[in-house]
Amino acid sequence: MNLLTPEQLVKLVSGVLNESLVKEIGGMFQFNIVGEIGGTWYLDLRTGNGRIYAEKPVDNPDVVLTMSVEDMQQIFYGQTTAFDAYMQGTLKVDGDLKMAMSLERIVKMLKEKPVIPDKQVSERPGVYIV
Repeated sequence: MNLLTPEQLVKLVSGVLNESLVKEIGGMFQFNIVGEIGGTWYLDLRTGNGRIYAEKPVDNPDVVLTMSVEDMQQIFYGQTTAFDAYMQGTLKVDGDLKMAMSLERIVKMLKEKPVIPDKQVSERPGVYIV
């Protein structure tokens, strides 16, 4: 199975952001994804519909999540939870732990929304993250 890269996962997340998520979570995440195809992304759920971007923000995030590319993929593909990854020490959390655990809400929203990749993977319309 071809797993999506962190950058592709980030693009998917931007597709599920909305005002109610902003009202529910109301903070900013920084994702430090370690590995060859990793990077740093910011998920700002403080205003509007929220947004996700790569350039460093002016203010500090409420929570910084550090994990490997593989661990990010496992969390976003539902093979493990952010909580389990944290307990196993594969997800490092600096800052608001309660907010870090709200990541589960975003992952759940991704699972509920069909994912249409840039290139069609199979004959069936759309691909779902399971």
